[in-house]
Amino acid sequence: MKRLFVIAAAALVVVAASFAVESDRSSVGAASSNYEVWVADQGTDQVHVLRPDKNDLELVATIDFPPLSKPHMILFGLHGRPGSRYGYVSNVGSGNTSVIDAEARAIVAVIPTGVRTHASQPSPDGRRALSLALGPAPCSAAPDCGQITEILTDTDNGVFTPGRTFRYSNLAALAPDKASLLLSFNPVCGSFTPDSRYFYVTFSSGGLAIFEVNDDPDLPLFNVVDILGVGTGAGQIAPNGCGIGYSVDGRLMSATATQSFYYVFDIATHTLIKSEQISDVVSDVHGMMLDPDGKDVVMAGRLSDNFIVINQKNGELRANKTFSSSPGDAPDLTDFSPDGKWLYVTLRGPHPATTGAHPNPGLTPGVLVVTFSAGKVERIVELPGDPQVQDPHGIAVRRLN
Repeated sequence: MKRLFVIAAAALVVVAASFAVESDRSSVGAASSNYEVWVADQGTDQVHVLRPDKNDLELVATIDFPPLSKPHMILFGLHGRPGSRYGYVSNVGSGNTSVIDAEARAIVAVIPTGVRTHASQPSPDGRRALSLALGPAPCSAAPDCGQITEILTDTDNGVFTPGRTFRYSNLAALAPDKASLLLSFNPVCGSFTPDSRYFYVTFSSGGLAIFEVNDDPDLPLFNVVDILGVGTGAGQIAPNGCGIGYSVDGRLMSATATQSFYYVFDIATHTLIKSEQISDVVSDVHGMMLDPDGKDVVMAGRLSDNFIVINQKNGELRANKTFSSSPGDAPDLTDFSPDGKWLYVTLRGPHPATTGAHPNPGLTPGVLVVTFSAGKVERIVELPGDPQVQDPHGIAVRRLN
């Protein structure tokens, strides 16, 4: 693969910058493709941009992140909504969130968002993004560990500014009885509901919060709708939850936990309607992704080297759609092409840059290309850099039109 250009970011505070970038769209299929695949490599501190070419991916850009550290997750919004220009990269090493202008291939803002910033989720209405930071490791017994930071997003003018911060102390002041159900406030991943009004949050130590977003900047960031406590029993959420997102029809919210649990909520009532342990078919479930056709939810098992498929409308396991990759692949996070034909999967390297609850290394770092309907693994796309250092993690498909 040919490395075409590199852009460097050089700030750890709120910044704005613009870069002139030379584009090369001569690769086969690049001009006609309607999406890009963005990959965050937290081992090399780089974000790569790839374009589809039949059953392959062609590298078209690389963005260097130092002195920012360990770009962990990247999101453009659910299914990389058509025309999504700005991506949000969570830097777990340097404790901030980078905003990327995808058209310019440039980092245009860096917002301090807390120690071990893990994920940043833009709202469907485009008014804000919320960044979740785990806090110091270990949290010990102190519940006020991590935080959720609001980023106000003026995408029309390309301006991104820090807003309010929400911590355990805020939760305890608003709902002390519910706050006591959490062991620590170390948020991992979150998802807005389709109307941008509510925000579901999983925690590393277990449990799940359902918040209502306050639009009034003089009020706390959230109202507390409900807290589900820590555990594996009825009405509880297991530790190390991560993947979370709403169904394409807007009715259900799905979530995962590392201990091979998945959960389904009714968004209209904010009630937990399904809690299933699936350790007999998958191990070390980390992320999840929803098929843009509205049919399936895909979850990857990093330890079991396989993928399970859940019916997006009722939360039932589709046993006939469970498929495997090669032993040692350590499939991590996933995303779909806009037509649902292709599934793209990051594969961890042999020396993961972040471990924590997910220490499982992989043999060959890169991006797995899968024909989803057949569950057929087509190829592994290699990325630039030393395979002994690489650790591809976050992946996001960005629709161009």
